[in-house]
Amino acid sequence: MDTNAITADSSMNSLQVVVGPRVAKYATFTDSIGVARTITLTASGEATVHFSGTDLGATATTDGGLHVTGSNIAIGSISVAGATRRSVMAFTEATPNAAPLSIGALSSDATVGSLIGNVDLAGDIAIAGDLGALRVAGLHGTTFSAASIHTITDSGDSTPNFAITGAIGAVTVGGNLTGNFSATNLDSLHVAGNMTDSVVSLSNRRLRHVNTLGELIVGKALRNTTINSMGNVGSISASRLNHDKFYAGVNLLNGNVGHLPTTSAEFNVPVSIGAINSRFTADTDIAAFDIGPVALGWLETSNQSIPFGIAASHLEALSGKASAANGKFSFGALNTNPAAQSVLTQAGLTATGVDFVVTIL
Repeated sequence: MDTNAITADSSMNSLQVVVGPRVAKYATFTDSIGVARTITLTASGEATVHFSGTDLGATATTDGGLHVTGSNIAIGSISVAGATRRSVMAFTEATPNAAPLSIGALSSDATVGSLIGNVDLAGDIAIAGDLGALRVAGLHGTTFSAASIHTITDSGDSTPNFAITGAIGAVTVGGNLTGNFSATNLDSLHVAGNMTDSVVSLSNRRLRHVNTLGELIVGKALRNTTINSMGNVGSISASRLNHDKFYAGVNLLNGNVGHLPTTSAEFNVPVSIGAINSRFTADTDIAAFDIGPVALGWLETSNQSIPFGIAASHLEALSGKASAANGKFSFGALNTNPAAQSVLTQAGLTATGVDFVVTIL
């Protein structure tokens, strides 16, 4: 084995090993909670793994791997060089249902095929090229940058900050999500728990029935979250909507930032939001040139005298049950503002104390 695969400092509290098909095939170690772990990088490339701990050392195994010894062993960072779309970095452990392994910064100077394992990515992640598949147990780093990511699966809670120059494919979060997504487009985002205090910014102005955001599905509450898409949005659904902003193709005037457009000129491009569905809605703004059926569920109409609601050039359908006014309401297509105000008045949704508005521009 190449002797350059192991480098230690004089205090033996820092150690770096190089893993890859042309150096050490794998590195094993026992972490600070007693779980035996293994790191591999297959197909191509080299991963330099920076360990911290006490009395660190490493010995070669008979089958071409490395065994890292010492106590209180942790991974501070990993640097990958020369990987390709076929490269897979994997983290495995001998203990079933073990706690995730925390990893600090991780970087790659090229595309990586997959990054998978029971790990919590807790530092900055920088991939110079594309990332095929990301399957981890936690995303709690400061910034995650890459050219594109095909799939993201986080089995636990997630607080990521994705800064992607290209597209993101399918994203699945098994727990709660608080984070930011910046990309050209996002195929789907599924969150099993709550999605709170998040921002999704998508820059691709796709037209002709192609979605920039395919679908957003939240199992529980969607709260204090902004979706700002320059192109079409397929659908948004959640158990509860509270203090959210959903914009598609909207460029708000200065006085309207954070609220609803008041002029048709603020519809920057004629794109759509296909559908919105919730069982409870409060203080949520929805704006796009064309909006499909909106089912608001229980609608909290009072908002401390601050207007909220829907602005569009065309609204296909609207339904819900108002906390004030006449209770249940269901409207068909609304294409003019006089028609919208007429049906809102008939439903009691223009009465004093009702802050919910619908404006057809």
